[in-house]
Amino acid sequence: MLPQIIGNSIITGSIYSVIAFGFTIMYSTMGFFNMAYGANILTGAYVFFVFYRLLNLPLMVAVVISLVLTAALMSVIDRLSYYKLRNKRVPSWTIVVVSISVNLIIESAISMIFGSRTRVVYPTIPKVFNIFGASITSIQIAVFAVSLLVMIATHLFLKKTKMGKIIRALSNDRTMSSVVGIDVEQVFLIVTVVVSMLATAAGIFSALDTDIRPRMGSAVMLKAITCSIVGGVGNIRGAMIAAFLFAVIETAITFLIGSGWKDGFSLLVVIVLMLVSPKSFGLPQKN
Repeated sequence: MLPQIIGNSIITGSIYSVIAFGFTIMYSTMGFFNMAYGANILTGAYVFFVFYRLLNLPLMVAVVISLVLTAALMSVIDRLSYYKLRNKRVPSWTIVVVSISVNLIIESAISMIFGSRTRVVYPTIPKVFNIFGASITSIQIAVFAVSLLVMIATHLFLKKTKMGKIIRALSNDRTMSSVVGIDVEQVFLIVTVVVSMLATAAGIFSALDTDIRPRMGSAVMLKAITCSIVGGVGNIRGAMIAAFLFAVIETAITFLIGSGWKDGFSLLVVIVLMLVSPKSFGLPQKN
């Protein structure tokens, strides 16, 4: 059982890391918890399902189309909603409430279009390999490898490119970035596209590994927030480490107790952290 728990944890952790990576970049740059991030993952997964399974397009063609279309949709949503609110300088919680509404609208629309049942994305049974005593499918191996490549590519983009350095400067000090002539809204749009592609990639990974359902976005959103908080809000590396830790714990709980407990555990961790370290949530802490 132990090798299987470790193997599944690595695969799940790689997907969670991509999710936490994108969520943390968005929060550290744009300064609010985008509750529609889960809907972004959900949309990417279903767009991929349409082009790959229903229209029978080649895998890579379906992936590229899904990345582009979902990023375009999220950019339009940003321009029509969050952009106007930012210009009015409303409190960040107001934008959070709007993002919750966007999340519910997208989830409801997908439920009406595709129904509430689980959809099988990968049409055949993948080949299974025995790796150090763990049964790992070819899909899971591919998901792990591509997840690592996605995170490495995004890391290099942030560290080595001019735009990546601008994004990091903006996340460190938005006021000073505006003073030195950085177009903040243009950077926000680029961040929206980059993060949307990360979320879509995570949605595709989940779709290929565990199929899809309309309510999967909410559970994923909770994990992204939890990993961000546990890893230190705005800390990308911490969020990725937290993602792997959560994957290990969730996988162990699934094997030992049952899958019904794994999502509730994330919420339990948030509650415990709020009690132990309220400063992580911006809450007052008694001396």
